[in-house]
Amino acid sequence: MASKPSERFVWAVDTLAPDPTDRVLEVGCGHGVAVSLVCARLTSGRITAIDRSKKMIEMAGRRNREHVAAGRAVLKTVALEKADFGDERFDKVFAFNVAPFWLQPKEALRIVRRHLAPEGSVYVYWDARHTHPGGAHGLADRLSERIRLAEFSVDQVLVKDLRPVPAVCVIGRPRACLTNGSGFGWDRAGVSRFQLLSDAQWSLIAGMLPGPTGRKGRPFSDARLMIEAIIYRYRCGIAWRDLPEVFGPWQTVWTWHRRLASDGTWDAVLERMIAAADASGVLDWSISVDSTIARAHQHATNITRDTGGFIELQESGHRAA
Repeated sequence: MASKPSERFVWAVDTLAPDPTDRVLEVGCGHGVAVSLVCARLTSGRITAIDRSKKMIEMAGRRNREHVAAGRAVLKTVALEKADFGDERFDKVFAFNVAPFWLQPKEALRIVRRHLAPEGSVYVYWDARHTHPGGAHGLADRLSERIRLAEFSVDQVLVKDLRPVPAVCVIGRPRACLTNGSGFGWDRAGVSRFQLLSDAQWSLIAGMLPGPTGRKGRPFSDARLMIEAIIYRYRCGIAWRDLPEVFGPWQTVWTWHRRLASDGTWDAVLERMIAAADASGVLDWSISVDSTIARAHQHATNITRDTGGFIELQESGHRAA
């Protein structure tokens, strides 16, 4: 008789919430506990579970022999980097404490990306057994950063106080799955809350932005993430320090904005976007002039006044001078 599933796997599958018809992939299935819990929710759906350990797959097979016989579960002894899924696409992919998602997130998620359904999501779980007490939220931040480094957008971050240790879950999707741009991308329908540029819009300006130089030092920030963070900040009218954590440290975003404002990049981006909008016929050049006269108070004149305070640069340097 199979033992009672641990609390962390029950929580993980509850979070995964597979639909009865979903195609699910588990990377690193171990004893097959999560496979059993997922299969209990499936009707016409199916879970494919892989593990590099032959012994683990044998144990998972014994635990789930009925599900395998019914076609609800397929178990394979193979590492993710060597797995051959053919043309199969998965609605949900999940992994719990699987090293490649922490150590080589770009490589692991690049493989996952190829086999995700158009609206598919990846769920990466990790427990906090090796963190200091109260460090689960820091673990979640570090795991989220690894997901973003693989050019996935983080939809949700969950932290659960479990026994014996807390666990975290980062839910993400490839960027291309979040945008529904058409033409030059001016139709914003379907763009997620934090995904502010369509792929078509991004392609217009990507080559104009800074990129990695190859020099040693801190990892170069993702340019698209930085630009979307800046757009989000101005769209919402919030302070820099109030940027959502999904964009990373607000100080990094602010530094990017100041740099692009100082070196004239924003002017070049504006010209490129205006030209694209004009070419696609969505820009109206009609001009309206009336005779309204508004008297300004003497303090509103353009005389330079040094108040001694700090003024944030909001435009390109040569125009602000």
